Amino acid sequence: MNPYLLPATDAFGKPRRYVLNVSGGRTSGFLLRQVLDANDGRLPPHVVPVFANTGKEREETLVFLNRMDREWNVGLRWLEYRHRPWAAGGAKDPKHVHGVVDFATAARKGEPFEAMIRAKKMLPHVVARMCTDQLKVSTIQRYVVRSLGWPRKGWTSVLGIRADEPRRIRAALMENCTVTYPLALAGVTLEDVDRYWRQAPFDLGIRSDQGNCDLCFLKGKGKLLALIAEEPELADWWIKQEEYRDAHGRDLRKAEIAWFRKRESYRELRRLALSQSRLAFADGPDDAGASCFCGDG
Repeated sequence: MNPYLLPATDAFGKPRRYVLNVSGGRTSGFLLRQVLDANDGRLPPHVVPVFANTGKEREETLVFLNRMDREWNVGLRWLEYRHRPWAAGGAKDPKHVHGVVDFATAARKGEPFEAMIRAKKMLPHVVARMCTDQLKVSTIQRYVVRSLGWPRKGWTSVLGIRADEPRRIRAALMENCTVTYPLALAGVTLEDVDRYWRQAPFDLGIRSDQGNCDLCFLKGKGKLLALIAEEPELADWWIKQEEYRDAHGRDLRKAEIAWFRKRESYRELRRLALSQSRLAFADGPDDAGASCFCGDG
């Protein structure tokens, strides 16, 4: 069976629903194209494409998403996290909600991410990825339940994980997602994805090491140093959040949790990046072993 078909019913005739996660990367874009092609060029009504914007995506990512959306007639839902500090909380008056935006109105200065940090008075880090939970997974779930009227369970996330990414598959499974991996099932590798975009009429327009989130703390140290050396101003937002955490955050037993990264602050990363030759930026593995979130692509 073609893994990109995403059938409307299961083997027993029970209706199925899918959330097709589009992160703005080349792999998720390739997945989107394959699902479209398998369904005569249009997504069926039981497949809903979503993009959860953190406000820290690069502009090239947003342009890429918008072009796919317009030229392929996707109907992409652009979602963002919202915090309502005045709300009472609970199901009737929730503090954490979702917003629906578009390419023109999407946040570009980290506003959703910053709102989440202010709400939690903590920074996400490798062990506790609140950005993953609140900005992406929970934001999509809130949209599905509150805007689409779907049940909390009983629908499937379509993930853009390739056959050559077994570590990401294992980690996503550990997050207890109800998922399907069409690319992995089809044996798709990074080489296949790159070949497609080299021949396509448009492309993402950034290097793979730049990623979608500009200075994601899950990147390896050497990669972050190289990126900051190229664009030092990218570190400003991350430094601002760590300074907010120092001034207003919760009291924590482990001081290193006051930073996004365990061993160094972004201020220190910027200092190192601007004081060393790029040849000194020996990189280690990223910490993102799995997807950035359960529904990443």
